[in-house]
Amino acid sequence: MSSEQERVSLLGGKTNPVTTPSYEGIAEYYNSLNKNERIKYRYYEPNDAYNLDYRDADAMYFGTYDATVAYIEALQTAGPAITIVYQGQIAACWGFAQVVPGVYEAWCLGSKLFNQYPVATTRTGKFVIKYGSKYLAAHRIQVTVHDENEVAKRWASVLQFEYEGLMKQFGHDKANYVMYAKYY
Repeated sequence: MSSEQERVSLLGGKTNPVTTPSYEGIAEYYNSLNKNERIKYRYYEPNDAYNLDYRDADAMYFGTYDATVAYIEALQTAGPAITIVYQGQIAACWGFAQVVPGVYEAWCLGSKLFNQYPVATTRTGKFVIKYGSKYLAAHRIQVTVHDENEVAKRWASVLQFEYEGLMKQFGHDKANYVMYAKYY
């Protein structure tokens, strides 16, 4: 699942090859384990997040939903991104951005279906995190949540992430964030 690329030093000489992970197969992996025929997993495609019936809380991170989507689309270069489709409607866009080998920042943009189906949403969230961490061979999955987003903070706890602390002025607008993590 990985490919090797040659690195070149600043002086122009070759160094040891670096292994860059490939995330090909993660959508198929999720679908092979999925027992709910109403839910399908596929690779995130450009503009999937724009097709979400998004929640206002998801726009609060960067001021506008467009800015939030631009940020998460940039994260796709750092790890896998998937789209969850529920009965033909995009329910959520999820991803894991690699921070360092074995450590990933999980992100999620959800639709208004989250409010309609909180139990199913939570089960799906647990499924994505559990099997995503196994697929990625992660020893840590972390999430950062805007300190004023009480719903997201409660959901992180329900998904069994441990509270790690307050990160003052972490946001682009100097907003405070909270860090949660799971360890494997």
